[in-house]
Formats: sequence, structure tokens, C-alpha cells
Amino acid sequence: KVIPYLSLLWTDPAKCLPHFSLDAPHAILREAALIRGCASLWSDRESAESFLGILRWRLQADFGGIPKKSGYEQYFPDDLFAVAPDEVFVDCGAFDGDTIRVLSQRLGGSLCRIFALEPDPQNFAMLEAYLASLGPRGRSVTALPYAVGRRRETLRFAATGGDNASVAAEGSVTVEAVSLDELLANEAPSFIKMDIEGFELEALAGAAEVIRRHRPIMAVTVYHLSDHLWKVPLAIATAADPQFDTSAPADYSFFLRSYQSEFWETVCYAVPRSRRIQ
Repeated sequence: KVIPYLSLLWTDPAKCLPHFSLDAPHAILREAALIRGCASLWSDRESAESFLGILRWRLQADFGGIPKKSGYEQYFPDDLFAVAPDEVFVDCGAFDGDTIRVLSQRLGGSLCRIFALEPDPQNFAMLEAYLASLGPRGRSVTALPYAVGRRRETLRFAATGGDNASVAAEGSVTVEAVSLDELLANEAPSFIKMDIEGFELEALAGAAEVIRRHRPIMAVTVYHLSDHLWKVPLAIATAADPQFDTSAPADYSFFLRSYQSEFWETVCYAVPRSRRIQ
């Protein structure tokens, strides 16, 4: 007999859940009011259907709700917005420079001004080596060995030397965290990407002023923890408009796209309407 692994986890939720983006249905249903609030944000049918499909999967193990994978480039979907040569790009979770490589391709081999933050020591060394290989082009990138969080503080960090390195209470090293509001106090970011292994809500709390003042494109992963599917979009909307209630802030459009099976690599995009491709 073959059953979905989610159904297996439900047999002993106290021991098995939460697990990454999965949780017991009763835990999800406790968040019903927030989920309904988030459902009002989406700006196209694909996003709304993906949002509902993910909920169907998590609540009922219903494979029929799994949305198709996007055919566009993760973080740079051509149907939503275009990157500009004068972009000020903030790469939170820069890893070894993988996203910067793609951005360079989108810009025809050149680079815009970039702030690249990567706290894992091994990953940061690979990032620096990649930037050094770019020669003069690499000078437009400011690489910083920081985690992105709510405030400046020292955190325990699970340094794996891979793309799953994360802030963790049982982490093997300590790293310095900084808020984007502090780091970018004298900058005007136009595009912020976050893929920081479950620490996205902390980072967004520390970027509220930057989002409110500069209205950057936001590309933030929502698949690491169950409630991020609705809490991350709501956090972006609240940062953009502290009076946010039941509809998206007037100058932002919200989208949801998945890039791997079973909702891994699912990203929430908040795009200023002046930058949205119609």
C-alpha cells in the first residue's frame, strides 16, 4: 500500500511535525484569519490558484492542487518585471554568488550595484572567490559576511558550507546579524531578494523602513516554514503600508510562483506597479 508521506507524518504529528513547510491541519486552521487576509493580496489567477493549491496539499494531501512549475527564471520572472542596469540589488542569502551569476546574464554580462550578504564562512569564501574572478566587474558588489535579521546581534549559525546553512540555536558557529534598515540607511535599494532558510520574517521586520521608503521589488521565499506562505506576504504588505487591512497596498502587486515540485522553491514577489510588466 502506497500513501502520501504527508499522511504518514499525520499519524504522529507531535513527533513528526512541523517539518519544513508541512504541519498538522489543525495547526494551519488556527491561522485561518491570516490565511484569508493573505488570499486577498494576489494580483493574478495563477498566484491565487497556487496559494489555494498549496493549502489543499497541506490540509488534505491533495496532489491535484499542486501548481505547475514556473517556466521563468527564479527571482527574475520575465512576465512580472524586468531588471535594469541601474538596479541596486540586495542579495540576502547570496550563497556562492549563484543569483548574482543569473543577474549578470540578465544584464548582458555586466553588473549593477549589489549588496551580497552571506554568513556561512565557507559559502562566503566561495562568494569572494567568484567576485575576484570577475575582475573589475566584481567591484560593483559589496560582499558582507552577515546574516540579515531584525536588529544587530550575534546569532548561533549552522554552517554547512551548502545552500541550507541557517540560523539555528544549536548552530556550530556564531555570526553577526544586521538589519537592512541599518545597513541601507544611506542607500536606495530597488530590488531585495531573500532566501535565508526560514529567517525571512526576522529579516523583513528589520527592513520595514527600507520597504516603506524605497518601494523595492521584493522576492522572498515562502517554503521553509508552514506559516511563511501567508505571513511573509502579509509582512511585506504591512511594511509597505502600516495601515494595510484587506487589500494589497495601492502601489504593489503580489505574485506567487513555484520553481520545484511539491512547492519547494516557492517565491512571493511584491512588485511596484510602476515596474510591473503589463
